[in-house]
Amino acid sequence: MFRFMQWSLNDYETKVGTFDGTYVDRLGNWLINTALFEQAWYTVCSGPVKWWISQQLCSYTVGAWTIFIFVEGKHRQIKYAWMYMLLGQLVAISEITMAPSVAELKGEELPNPTAGLKAKLSYPFYYPYFDVSEKFPPTQLFEHTDAGANADPAKPNLLTPNTTTRNISPYIGTEITGVQISQLGKEGLDELALFAAERKVLLFRDQDFKDIGPERQIAIARHFGPIQRHPTSGNVKGYPEFHVVYRDPEHDIFREYRGRDQVSGVSWHSDISYEKQPPSTTFFFILDQPGVGGDTLFLSQVEAYRRLSPEFQKRLEGLRAVHSAVYQAEFSERRGGPVRREPVETEHPLVRKHPVTGEKALYVNQGFTRRIVGFKKEESDLILNFLFDHIAKGADFQIRATYAPGTVVVWDNRVTAHSATVDFENTILRHAVRLTPQAEVPIPA
Repeated sequence: MFRFMQWSLNDYETKVGTFDGTYVDRLGNWLINTALFEQAWYTVCSGPVKWWISQQLCSYTVGAWTIFIFVEGKHRQIKYAWMYMLLGQLVAISEITMAPSVAELKGEELPNPTAGLKAKLSYPFYYPYFDVSEKFPPTQLFEHTDAGANADPAKPNLLTPNTTTRNISPYIGTEITGVQISQLGKEGLDELALFAAERKVLLFRDQDFKDIGPERQIAIARHFGPIQRHPTSGNVKGYPEFHVVYRDPEHDIFREYRGRDQVSGVSWHSDISYEKQPPSTTFFFILDQPGVGGDTLFLSQVEAYRRLSPEFQKRLEGLRAVHSAVYQAEFSERRGGPVRREPVETEHPLVRKHPVTGEKALYVNQGFTRRIVGFKKEESDLILNFLFDHIAKGADFQIRATYAPGTVVVWDNRVTAHSATVDFENTILRHAVRLTPQAEVPIPA
């Protein structure tokens, strides 16, 4: 135990620096800013082998205390020595039982980072907030008219004479400079929705979006539909519309979610496709980014569909698949995180049609699509695994979105899939925020 505590102190001071003051001051600063029991869990109990070892240590400690109390009781001729033996067992396990688990912190935040780490954030306001008592009602269906349906096809408010565009690939992705999203009016935002539907992914450079404040950010995103409040992820305290993407030396949820024994961290998905009305025009802006790495991969589900043979396309049209939030909720629950509403499973068409462009697109993803309705498991797995493999290998209809200060990525979640690339050291901070407006019930092709 003393060796673990010494290691924890050294680890803390390595990351945030040595606290000025006496040794007692150093200890106090470390204890205040360290989630010690959570750290102990991940250090000695987080895997089967570590759990077994911790149980052996606990057993030996209980045994040693019991023998000690029994001998002392006999020596001092204590009448009820068995009570002291029981007390010895309680003392031995108190270090484990006295600390509440993360799941027991009802109505409280999950442990925050050390003060030193939080001080290094460029935008600490957007640090992920977890309230395990926070609950959302089930989502309700709503009428939706896509903003792009109202847009001028020429896009005069978005593509002004000062705007420069560069297509990243023929099928997907356009880089845009010379226009500020924050300055667009209704017409400009409608044109943005149409352009995102046409080009699938837009990379806006040199934006002031991260500095305009949460109310304005939410108001802009809400132009495209009601903003989804994520059932499990970190949000911003007081602003559940934000989905916070965060990784630092102490927090690596993505790697935990994917599993630490995976060969690759690539995981293609369309955001929250399990919702009855999944998202459309989605906003993602970077707050802190590695100097190299941490890009996002995107692909066109429209082009993925086009590459299939006409006969196979016809076979897929009309099929429906189940998209599930269950694993995501179970993962959060295992970590002691929030499950703000009951996880849903929703059927969506395997091939959907965009309401504005009319383009057909595959609507399956490895992250949330679980099975094809009406097929036996082996049949469903065969088709889905082929489609997942087809999507993953489609390098000629994929792009790699890179980030620089001021980058805002806008994409149409209905016709794309994407994946993070965790190709940077876990000692490096990455901090970003997503706003995810929901759209229509998917239209079958």
